[in-house]
Amino acid sequence: MFTTSEKIIPLTFEKTDISTFKENPYLGNNIPLILQLKGFNRRERIKRRNDQQVKGESGSPTERKIAEGALYVVDNLQARDFLSAKNTIFELALPDPRGMAVSDTDLFIGSVNQILHLQENGSISVIKYPWFAFIHSLQLSNDGQTILITSPGFDRIIEMKTNTAIPVWEWSAWDHGYDKTHSSGKKIVSEFISPKDFPSGLGLPPGDRTAFPNSAAYLNNKTILASLFYDGVIKIDKETGRATPVLENLTHPHGIRKYKDGFIVTNSAGGVCLVMDDQLHVIQELSFNNLPYKSKEAGSTEWLQNVVPLNSNLLAAIDSNRASIFIVDLDNKSMRRIPYDPNWVIQEVAPISSKTQFFQNANSFHNS
Repeated sequence: MFTTSEKIIPLTFEKTDISTFKENPYLGNNIPLILQLKGFNRRERIKRRNDQQVKGESGSPTERKIAEGALYVVDNLQARDFLSAKNTIFELALPDPRGMAVSDTDLFIGSVNQILHLQENGSISVIKYPWFAFIHSLQLSNDGQTILITSPGFDRIIEMKTNTAIPVWEWSAWDHGYDKTHSSGKKIVSEFISPKDFPSGLGLPPGDRTAFPNSAAYLNNKTILASLFYDGVIKIDKETGRATPVLENLTHPHGIRKYKDGFIVTNSAGGVCLVMDDQLHVIQELSFNNLPYKSKEAGSTEWLQNVVPLNSNLLAAIDSNRASIFIVDLDNKSMRRIPYDPNWVIQEVAPISSKTQFFQNANSFHNS
């Protein structure tokens, strides 16, 4: 999909089986969490994924439907051995929410083709942009001045100023080596596509997308890292737009995120999370494959949706096929399983500093 003389050098790395970790029922206590649900039809989605795998398909040629989703707030995981709506303290219904970015003062939430911006002072606003479609991820710069948005419905990554919602940089996969649709190989010419042709807010059907960027993070001021649902992990030169491979042979990666001195990325259909150092070399593979608790309908398949750092030490892994969040402490080789409502389809979780942060006026905003 790209032209490059650079070679990816395979390196040996530590393989860590999470099923060998000792259980610690206290991990994650006293960390209020936002749970982002993109739907309430988990079993149906598992069946659809499995059917596609059996047929060797990936990416529907028809437009997806917008699912009803929600945000929930969990004030404390203490004594929580099962998560459901009954033991959450706040709910906000949203259409198909995906992607969250949190700072001390701001919370950004993606929802189809717009971003909800909640501030700690109680103000709430909506950010819109014509090239937003099927938003998947949001990540803030270290200084909080800009935000990276993946818009896979139009195979785009967009950087905006957080205080003005004005785009300052934009990358189109169609114009940088990814111009063939995933399913049919049909060439896409960006000049012939307009957001006005896709009023649903979802953009192109999944099979008609070329790269499907679903997460992006800042490597430095000049380079962006991105996971592509169809093509692994790349780095993008912001000045030229040139894409260079970082990790290949992944099966539907998600959630590239800053972690300690490097990054993590979730290899969803592989059931593993990869830890990279600051040179983007994989140094550790965290495997969830041997854990029990898998739902019958999942069969032999894996689907690790996202792995999210909760603090400098703990990770939260969302395992869809086990309907569980696993809190993992790598330093002490311990873990905690928190099962959740088997109908839930959790996309992400995010830690917040207090259970009431950002949500003073959210219900009144939603009801208006």
